[in-house]
Amino acid sequence: MRDRITEETRLEELLAAHPWLRGALPEISGKFRALDSPLGKIMARKATLAQMSRKSGIPAEELIRRLEELLRAHRAPVTADMPMGEILRRHPETAPVLVDCGMHCLGCPASQAESLAEACRVHGLDVQTVLIRLNACIEGA
Repeated sequence: MRDRITEETRLEELLAAHPWLRGALPEISGKFRALDSPLGKIMARKATLAQMSRKSGIPAEELIRRLEELLRAHRAPVTADMPMGEILRRHPETAPVLVDCGMHCLGCPASQAESLAEACRVHGLDVQTVLIRLNACIEGA
């Protein structure tokens, strides 16, 4: 994929480089949920950001800015004060690491707002060890 995102960038290129982005696109516009449909999967192979802009009604510059924000946020490391729900939304690839550490209640509504530090305390885990594992997982993704 090219280093810079432009109106001519194809969605297929973005998704190949950042597979997690497919699940994050509806945060930009609910219309992007259609990308999971059979027709949407075909269109994703051909669509440029300019075309996505027209279909969603979001100006191309804003769409690109919001995609760049998502990419920056995804690269941001996990911190001890980050809510569990946010960690899993930003970095779904970390779920197996958390389960392996002994946190089996990731889908529990109560766990979504608690920080990683609080979750570690509840489960008797060392937060620094969990942070190292989570951030290593993100860097390897």
